[in-house]
Amino acid sequence: VTLLVGSKRKEFMVHKNLICRASDFFKSAFVGDFQEGQSGTISLAEDNPGAVSLFVDWIYQGVVPAGNTEEYLQNLYDLYLLSDKLCLAEWKDRTMD
Repeated sequence: VTLLVGSKRKEFMVHKNLICRASDFFKSAFVGDFQEGQSGTISLAEDNPGAVSLFVDWIYQGVVPAGNTEEYLQNLYDLYLLSDKLCLAEWKDRTMD
């Protein structure tokens, strides 16, 4: 499936089974009768591509890469907000760790 993220619509290609297993939000969108399920594409226009990149890293690798730059910390904060938006309680806890 394709995630179009941020105002510039950065593309993330993610295996459907992985993202649906990680998130009920994406499972509902891509497996249900929603437009996203038919097209295989979802727009996350208000979200930070850096945060989504961290989320995708976790889906594939099982870990969030470490970092301590200002940009990394902003992405981590935005990942926390994204986790709240997508009802990912486990992710919110991981981001705080």
